[in-house]
Amino acid sequence: MRIRTTITLIVLMVFTCLPAPAGAQKTQRVPDNIQTGLQYLLSFVGSQEDSRRRFDPEQIAPVLEFITAPKSDTVRYHAGELNDAPSAYHDFTIRKNLREIVQISYDPDIPSVITSPSSLRLTRWKQVEGKPQPLPRFWERISDFTSPIIVTGIEHTVNTPDEHSGTYYEYDLERTMILFKFRGKNVFVSMSKQPERSNVGKKGLVVGPDRDWEYLYSGETGVGKFGLGWVHSYMYDSSGIIIYYEVDPTEPLTQFAVFKWVRAGWKGINFVKRSHIHNGLLRFAKDFKTILESPDLPDPVQLARSCSDIRSLSNEQLRLVVGKHLSSIEQISRRDELLPEATIDELMQDQQYLNSLSRNEMENLVALVYLKQILGRGQHKRLSSLPVTSKPPR
Repeated sequence: MRIRTTITLIVLMVFTCLPAPAGAQKTQRVPDNIQTGLQYLLSFVGSQEDSRRRFDPEQIAPVLEFITAPKSDTVRYHAGELNDAPSAYHDFTIRKNLREIVQISYDPDIPSVITSPSSLRLTRWKQVEGKPQPLPRFWERISDFTSPIIVTGIEHTVNTPDEHSGTYYEYDLERTMILFKFRGKNVFVSMSKQPERSNVGKKGLVVGPDRDWEYLYSGETGVGKFGLGWVHSYMYDSSGIIIYYEVDPTEPLTQFAVFKWVRAGWKGINFVKRSHIHNGLLRFAKDFKTILESPDLPDPVQLARSCSDIRSLSNEQLRLVVGKHLSSIEQISRRDELLPEATIDELMQDQQYLNSLSRNEMENLVALVYLKQILGRGQHKRLSSLPVTSKPPR
């Protein structure tokens, strides 16, 4: 019993001892009328056609008023627990119009790694409206729709390793997206629920500064740090609400807000705290805002075309780009002693890591390399240009 307790405490320390944000901040739960609005939104995830027709934007008026209201920098808001999962909240503005943000974020030709490189390894839609088909082109309807447009689907997700434990997870999300008008302004909302626990957590590694978006995925179960390779951890439950609110139709300015609930850990014990979720939201928000506001980011049509070009590359072309990427990862790992030499040798010997990647994983990795070239991030600003239609700046 004493040994089991000790092991549990060690795992607890690994999963919960993440650094807190700098500065003194207090936490505060959102008011009850906002909680009611959030539950109303989540009720549309996986709902049947009859209930979807009844969406009423006025039911979430307090939520929309809350996300656009001024807030103190000393307060971190949350939305309480949902299915025993703690929550966190974050909002920020993006200097880009709603149409472009929705197009870049939800165009089926643009992979999620383009907008969320530090949060998502890859995503794919298993079904949309119960069929294996791509998402509709929401942005094309923003200027001419009169009633809410509601689309449901199931999205398969693989996230990135976190900086502390190095663990990553693979899971499905039921997702519902709604485009609607609220008092003359356009709003796009994406809600998700995790229907089942994730696959067992696997060992990953953040290579270099997290801002460089360099990650290794071992494919081996366990926690990547502190000798806890034997730990079988899971994401047991998660839900999320993302809101894109058009601040002014005449200016490139959109309010972005996200509510997130997560329950994850080991042997059914939840090790996630509100501070962990908040740190994850800050990690995502910093990159999302930087990418979308970058003057070097191609327009959405060109970006989609370039990503389509990547998908049209042959296996040999993909392997060539990914091979160069992995060479730089290997150099950094050896230089900074991120892994034992024997482990690096095992991963990279005879192109073992490269050969383990599926075509979908290679395509997303090349899309990440392309993004890094555009923004001049990390090692890839020195790699040769990719064979796509939009080249990085000289």
